[in-house]
Amino acid sequence: MTFQNDSKIKEMLNYLNKSPHDFNFNGENLISIIGKDIRIAIPSGFPRLEIAAQDFKDFLSKSGRINAFVKKITAEEKSNGFIINISDTDKNDDSYNIILQDNVLTIIGNSEMGAVQGLYYTERLLVKYNGLLPENLKIERKTSLKRRITTTAFNPPIGWPEDNAYLDGYLSRMSHFGYNGIFITDKFFTYALSEAIPELNASDRDKVIDYLNNLTEKADKYGIGLYLIPSMIISPNSSVFQNHPELKGAKFWEGSHCLCSSSPVVLQFYKEVVANLVKDVPLLKGLILIIGGECFLHCYTRAIGKEKTTSCPRCVNEDPVKLVSRQVRAVLDGASGKIDIIVWPYSAFYWYRGDNDYLDLIKALPEGIAVMESPSKDSPLTRQGVTAPAFDCDISVTGPSERFRRIAKTVKEKSFDLIAKTDSSSTIEAYSIPYIPVLGRWYERHSELAKIGIDGMLGCWHINGFTGTMSDELAYECMWSPLKDKKECLSEIAQKFFGKNSIKYCIDAWESFNKAWDYFPFSAAMTGLPYFRGPFHFGPAHPLVLDVQNESKLPGDFFHKQNVDNEFCDDEEKLKEINKTPMFFSDLIWTLPYGYISFENALLQTLKFWNEGLMHYSKAIEKADNKEIAHTEYGVADMFKCILTTAYNVLRFQKLKIKLYEGVKNPQELEKIINSFVQVAKEELENAKNAIKLANEDIRIGYGGYTYK
Repeated sequence: MTFQNDSKIKEMLNYLNKSPHDFNFNGENLISIIGKDIRIAIPSGFPRLEIAAQDFKDFLSKSGRINAFVKKITAEEKSNGFIINISDTDKNDDSYNIILQDNVLTIIGNSEMGAVQGLYYTERLLVKYNGLLPENLKIERKTSLKRRITTTAFNPPIGWPEDNAYLDGYLSRMSHFGYNGIFITDKFFTYALSEAIPELNASDRDKVIDYLNNLTEKADKYGIGLYLIPSMIISPNSSVFQNHPELKGAKFWEGSHCLCSSSPVVLQFYKEVVANLVKDVPLLKGLILIIGGECFLHCYTRAIGKEKTTSCPRCVNEDPVKLVSRQVRAVLDGASGKIDIIVWPYSAFYWYRGDNDYLDLIKALPEGIAVMESPSKDSPLTRQGVTAPAFDCDISVTGPSERFRRIAKTVKEKSFDLIAKTDSSSTIEAYSIPYIPVLGRWYERHSELAKIGIDGMLGCWHINGFTGTMSDELAYECMWSPLKDKKECLSEIAQKFFGKNSIKYCIDAWESFNKAWDYFPFSAAMTGLPYFRGPFHFGPAHPLVLDVQNESKLPGDFFHKQNVDNEFCDDEEKLKEINKTPMFFSDLIWTLPYGYISFENALLQTLKFWNEGLMHYSKAIEKADNKEIAHTEYGVADMFKCILTTAYNVLRFQKLKIKLYEGVKNPQELEKIINSFVQVAKEELENAKNAIKLANEDIRIGYGGYTYK
């Protein structure tokens, strides 16, 4: 993976790798309760707890005159200060109890990681109470979310992140936010090893296995397991198809193919590859199989025509549901119960012949898997009297949708675990900011999912990755029960980031941002038809294009490749054309399905309430304890205003083009239109300058798609 803009990447790496203790507390207050010399007593034989205890010691030492030290003790020994014990009733249960009595704070975890999470939460309590913990404090925190998965901010769309994408400080930060899993979308054939199809054995497999073992061992120190999302596609020139044409499955992009899903040899190949992977990477946590429209490919992944058939002659008469279930079974058999197998029917509409709930597909899946789904996908969203489905990675619909509820019911009836893809860290509505501060909406999403009883969550996709934002804070709070009410939850976040005197103004700001979102005209066109194009992708970098004949003169960064991996396109000239897909719009198609008039009305309403929220945020900064942190969070909201303003200016500019194309009656009218073009361009230039200022002040701003620009 090659990072763009190395200096920015290094700055971001430093930001994410620093201590997760961004917030402090008054050490004198804690001294008044426990004393200056604080012992952190832990049982022997728990390396992850020892790392967390050293981390806790550093946290305490930052806060003043506290002399903290870690001591290993037996269960029978007495100690003052902090005592951490483990009941060890269930190694997968991260629940814990915290008790303050007689100047001793005791943390009892139901497992080693339960004790670790108890320590992390104690840090939050000390910040919340400024060191002055309530007398006779008693807290019990439980989690039903066995899987809490995120990913690095430096993940390529497909392939292995660089080693520095998962530094120790970054992994610790993820663990502090409750995550116990990370994912990588990999190339399945880079670790292939089987007797079934030896031609596909990976030549550099040893290097990949070493990489995976190093990463899993490193992540395990923080209680984090690695999930792989296999992506499998084969070049048409592969020797396996020349030697075994009967293994050649359906055709995909640029002439590439998958392996034939009906072949017993192929199913045995999948089983053996997974079995060898599990054997050689013993700390691997699981596989996430996208069985819909990408990644875990089969001969129906991109079905043909209204009949939703396949180009594979051997699979053309197969029932696609049974075919996919068999392929999942092969992987499950290879795993032998040693790792999680999570199945995600993302975009299965390409081939599934029923409704978009995929209920018959879920019922046909083999026992022993978990099912993942988005809580908002395909929910009806109405703006300006027009209804369109909310299609992906959004917070425009909080959910859970009726579709998700039907899927959840079926999953539970099958005794599968249910994983919700929450997109807590970042969403598709604005790629270039780390989160959208509609905190009320985030609470609604997570609290409603908690009521349904999900068994896990995947917090983000490849859009932005985990950076520890306020929306991540909300996701963290909703991982645990008893669930705090909305006011308490938002008040704690406001106090942490701004200060006690700013709580009211922060909540007012978030309420205004939530109102703005009630008008926000989300659609698949707005995000790029469907991805990585337009003003909400590019933000204030989006060009104002008058003459489409001159588009090609724009720098290369305004274009990108789409859906094709370079290794499957041998024609350099063709590859150049593929890579010239514009990431901008020079017409108004991005305002569909609302149409540009309704879109403009919705946009103006969104801007009205967003500005109202920024006004409340300004008052919060005036009262803030830590003005630097408060100003940074204000900057995220201000940057989204810049993105909204760009969208408005692009729309105005393109409306002027329509007016120009309709014809002008005289030179005076032409001059008026030209002056309007210039005025819009000047306003957008000022908007872009403000955006650059905000991006320079906050390293998290400016991350778009998958790499820095």
